[in-house]
Amino acid sequence: MKRCFYKDFFPNFFYQIYIIMDSDYDSDSDIEIDTSAFTDDNPYFMEFKSNVKDWLALDDDIKKLQEAISGRKKMKNELTPKILEFMAHNKINDLNTSDGKIKYTKSVRTKPLNKDYLINKLGDFFKDLNKGEKAASYLLDNREKAETFRLARVAERKKKS
Repeated sequence: MKRCFYKDFFPNFFYQIYIIMDSDYDSDSDIEIDTSAFTDDNPYFMEFKSNVKDWLALDDDIKKLQEAISGRKKMKNELTPKILEFMAHNKINDLNTSDGKIKYTKSVRTKPLNKDYLINKLGDFFKDLNKGEKAASYLLDNREKAETFRLARVAERKKKS
């Protein structure tokens, strides 16, 4: 059995809990556990119970907050295309808000190469086999471009006095 340095500093029940949680603990073995330390008369046990109760409450709060965040992200994702469409249609690049701006930005990126694209482009290219040396540059020069649009919130900078 491993020696736990907690045994020297804490009451017996912490050591017993450590033994139970130890990776070498065999649940089929007969370890006698002194449960007399697990009473409401023991201040260490009362603190332990309070800590577990607080931990569980915090864990529940975190789960609820994560669900709320998830719902808000879903609503935001539903609104984003509508705002993008309105801003694009009305040629609005910056929208001032009470605490900064919402910027409409457009970025163009090269689409990744995929099997279908390579098969189609190489089929077009190799109609003339003498031009095989130019295959790499042909593929790179003719890749499709994709436009993406996004909204970014920009906070106002505080002026230095």
